[in-house]
Amino acid sequence: MTNNQLKEFFSVDNNENDHFIYLDISSNESLNVYPRSINRLDNHYFFIAWSGNEKYLYIIFFNGDNSLVCKFSGEIIQSDRLEADMFFMRCPLTHENTLAIQELFDFTRPVLIGIENSIGLGDRLGLANPGHLRAIAGTNIKPILAQQSIRELERTERKPEDVMDAAVWAVFQEGYREGFGADADHLKTTGDIDIMARAGFTMFTFDPGAFVVNNADSLPLDELYDRAKSLPWNELDNTFENFMQRYEDTCFTITDDFSLQPDKKEILQGIVKYGNVIAHTVKLYYHLKNNYPD
Repeated sequence: MTNNQLKEFFSVDNNENDHFIYLDISSNESLNVYPRSINRLDNHYFFIAWSGNEKYLYIIFFNGDNSLVCKFSGEIIQSDRLEADMFFMRCPLTHENTLAIQELFDFTRPVLIGIENSIGLGDRLGLANPGHLRAIAGTNIKPILAQQSIRELERTERKPEDVMDAAVWAVFQEGYREGFGADADHLKTTGDIDIMARAGFTMFTFDPGAFVVNNADSLPLDELYDRAKSLPWNELDNTFENFMQRYEDTCFTITDDFSLQPDKKEILQGIVKYGNVIAHTVKLYYHLKNNYPD
């Protein structure tokens, strides 16, 4: 295969082709190429293909030009189908190679979705993301591809990097360039934040449920007072006295014909039930803001 033949082979309309392209790379090995994964960069061809029962990233490059190939780990394949100065490199879909592909192709990096229409598509086993992307094709919905909780990671024995890797390779395979989100879900501790942020997640959902005092509604008034006064008011940026003064005897108008005016006991029940929830959420927020400002 000459350079011109290679260009012709990869000149298909990738966005319209849902079927594999068959590519013989040697007398004893042929590939099933995902056509939407084909990308050309600095005279290198990148694509994802099946070889036997394994899926790999393949790179075709030219002798003397390894400025991009050196970023990846893999093996050089001998091919009797290419010209003498053209080479194949076969790269496993590892985390190291994920970082390399993200460095070269910005559409493989998760983005902030904000208030755009989106849908959470957490791929619990790392197999469904390509199907998710095809399901939203032609819509204005942005996918949250990498979406896992710490609990789910523990149960499936996966790492945050595994979740991100699966999303990245699916985006590359399907040629999806509209931007995808990555939600670190149900984070309970600052350590949870750290491992998800290091894996590249861009959205963080906190779960302070362990700090809810569920029996606050049934506690006697004197115990409510004691618990309320012992809350971490410095972390809440308030004092017990100021808090009570702010809410006691205050009427909150919800609509023209509906208002709320909690009494002293109801106010105490509310802050005892959720005071530590708010304080813990503030702690997580400032840890994220101060340590991962970007």
